[in-house]
Amino acid sequence: MQQTLPHSACPGVPSPFGPPGDRPRLLMVLPWLTVGGSDKFNLDLVQQMTRRGWDVSIATTLRGDNAWLPEFSRFTRDIFILDDGLSSKDLPDLLSQWIRQRKPHVVMISQSELGYYLLPSWRRQFPETTFVDYCHLEDEHWMNGGFPRLSIDHRADLDLTLVTSQHLKQWMVERGADAERVDVCTINVDPDAWRPDETLRESVRREFDLSEGTPVILYAGRLCPQKQPRVFAHVMKGLRETKRDFVALVAGDGEDRSWLEDFLGRHGLSDCARMLGEVSSMRVRELMAAADIFFLPSRWEGIALTFYEAMACGLVVVGADVGGQRELVTEECGILVPVGDTERETALYIAALETLLSDPSKRRAMGRNARERICRHFRLDDMGSNMTRLLHQARALHAERAADSHSNLKTGASLPTGNDYSRVQELAEKFWPRGRCGCSCGYPAKITKLLVSGNPLIRPVREWVLGRRWPWLLPLKDFIKERAGGMKDRPS
Repeated sequence: MQQTLPHSACPGVPSPFGPPGDRPRLLMVLPWLTVGGSDKFNLDLVQQMTRRGWDVSIATTLRGDNAWLPEFSRFTRDIFILDDGLSSKDLPDLLSQWIRQRKPHVVMISQSELGYYLLPSWRRQFPETTFVDYCHLEDEHWMNGGFPRLSIDHRADLDLTLVTSQHLKQWMVERGADAERVDVCTINVDPDAWRPDETLRESVRREFDLSEGTPVILYAGRLCPQKQPRVFAHVMKGLRETKRDFVALVAGDGEDRSWLEDFLGRHGLSDCARMLGEVSSMRVRELMAAADIFFLPSRWEGIALTFYEAMACGLVVVGADVGGQRELVTEECGILVPVGDTERETALYIAALETLLSDPSKRRAMGRNARERICRHFRLDDMGSNMTRLLHQARALHAERAADSHSNLKTGASLPTGNDYSRVQELAEKFWPRGRCGCSCGYPAKITKLLVSGNPLIRPVREWVLGRRWPWLLPLKDFIKERAGGMKDRPS
């Protein structure tokens, strides 16, 4: 665990958050500091807020590789990391102490289940604190909507909810959120950092032995069901059958990597679809400089951060018409395909990519349009300004709520508590430890999410489990694992 390190004080900045010279203070409650689109947004947000005179603290609530800790530490040294030396059941008290010591004006929860479950307790303990959350996308496959659903369920304890798109705001309002307390703050990108670079383009193309005339398709993302690497594979197979000249670069890692490598090898596609493995953000920028088309056939998204980055680099984007992506990608700068039947999706993607591969002037024009759209409407500095305005707005809403002692908002008292969540999570990790990546797709997360769900049918099971009547679980797990391993090793 990284303990508190003093954050050097700068000269006072006049602020509506306290006496003259008092710097506004933001505490971000996040799952971890690892590599991903939402995590990159968190990093950008910390940078933007510290540049605007805010003191930012961070508390994480899940164990992970925290690969981006050095990056976050460039902007704030006040970081609490949950590591293996801490028990999950102690985390609620530690986080409450963290808030009590830092006295943040605003606490922002993003992608942290525990943060949501602790909200009712925090609201009672810290009545002067403003609480907001930030949601990236709905996930219909988990808890009837994922984090936005948790946000709706805990709306009584939130002063303002911030979302990535108008689409997500509308989704939440239709399910019970108050439209006056949900606002949009798009994630955006720095077009001065992400930009076309002819020198870099030539260098990277030489590295891959590619001529300037060879169209390059870049597919960058986690190789998991959300990003549909299997659809990507079949699209590559279909494109090869059209006899078009192209090379696809695949940047990413994940549970479907082995399948994808095997598929490309079996169908003789390894020469035109080259696997690069997980790469750094800087390397993605280099690959975008060398590419012509960015392709990401996601099953679901909010708005993919890589779309912002690719468009800033002057690439035409091809992807899924899901979430709020149509708010970013217009017909002048990209092609979006409706999600549905896999075979139909694949055919539509093949047709879209073939059109772009056959018309270099069209894809160059669309790439220019893409960058122009980013520069006009989606600059990173605009996100920082918008976020600052919205946090001021949240403080004003908090003051209004405090003045209204007769609020008739529904409370979240009947929802599972943070202590419930932490105890179930600790049990789940004993039952089946997290995998190497520590990601939320593992068995501990699935067990925890099930047992702390708001479903009244689950409540008796949760109470039974938390009553410690579970000594048989560990030997049962070992037995199932041993039997599964034996079956797997048998010849077919």
